[in-house]
Amino acid sequence: MKHRKPLFILLTVLLALQIILVPASAEYTGPNSGARRYSYEVEVSGTCTEEYSCCTWWSDEPCGSNEWDIGCCMSYGTCTRDYDCTKKETVSANHPNATITTSSSCSTGFGPNNWCKGDITVNLTGNDEWKGISGFESSDGHHLSKSGGHTETGSVSFSGEQNRSVDFWALSTLGDTSTKKSENIRIDQTSPESVGVRVEGTKGPGNAYRGNVTFVGTASDSMAGVKSIFVDLKLGDGEKAGSASVSASYTGVVTPCVRAVDNAGNSTASISQSSTTVDNTLPYVTDYTRLDPSVIYNGSSQFSVTGADDLSGMYSVTIIIDSTPFTSQGNSHTVELGALGDGSHTIAIVLTDNAGNEYDSRNDPGIGTISFIADI
Repeated sequence: MKHRKPLFILLTVLLALQIILVPASAEYTGPNSGARRYSYEVEVSGTCTEEYSCCTWWSDEPCGSNEWDIGCCMSYGTCTRDYDCTKKETVSANHPNATITTSSSCSTGFGPNNWCKGDITVNLTGNDEWKGISGFESSDGHHLSKSGGHTETGSVSFSGEQNRSVDFWALSTLGDTSTKKSENIRIDQTSPESVGVRVEGTKGPGNAYRGNVTFVGTASDSMAGVKSIFVDLKLGDGEKAGSASVSASYTGVVTPCVRAVDNAGNSTASISQSSTTVDNTLPYVTDYTRLDPSVIYNGSSQFSVTGADDLSGMYSVTIIIDSTPFTSQGNSHTVELGALGDGSHTIAIVLTDNAGNEYDSRNDPGIGTISFIADI
């Protein structure tokens, strides 16, 4: 008896169309631990294989009267064949961490090095395109809860004097965090602690200056640091940045005022400083002993000089006899002519004021060099 079995086709079993995500966050150990890796099932085009029943041994003799019978199948087996199909595969992908951007604003405007004399507001923007942002945190304890959108914003305000760095990060709804962003919180609400002036120029033997004199402002600010200093000599020229000067043509008393501004914008008042005498005029002789070159002076004879200076005052009087100086501090001096020995002698007078200006009688046609004869 002859039999023909129908073809039996066995198809490969495919997985249900469902995406399964397997997070790697179990390995997460804290903020900023790196990218997150996940596995997915996705549909892809590919090649499938099927099995079917087929004849493995045919007889050479006819098996029936039908024209299409060309032989008789003596045994059946299993054959396979490939065909195009859609199937599911497991793939892995890295998802980047959440990100955060920060920016700061000062209610009074930032000065140099981001110093502020008002309040500082730090604006935060967090982004996680895959899972969303659940909030923000900072290293000084601030916490802001958010609704979990892919992009969330927030802000944190700071007031009161401080100088520190604060870290901020965004929280992902997955449970990890963004990298950290630092903002410098620099607030200074007090003026510079001190201002002063430094005098630069040629100082005489007393407490007075001569020539070109410069007054350099000085200041200190322990918080924000000094941004600028202004000096006003009160001579009608107004404030000058950093320093102000008088030339060698000036003679008088200078009482500078100094004002300082720190990097946050706090300013001191214009504070008056100690007065400084600038003297560019020569002292002068008010009296001296007139010697007669035709008279012979003995051992009891004296020569005296008195000088004056209208601004800085007299420092010393020097009587030079035959190139030998005899100096006395103050405004007058006397020497004994008898100690010089017999013969002809010359005398010159040098006056020095407290600024170091020198009067020399040898440059004064009215006095010049004084000649006399001594006989002990």
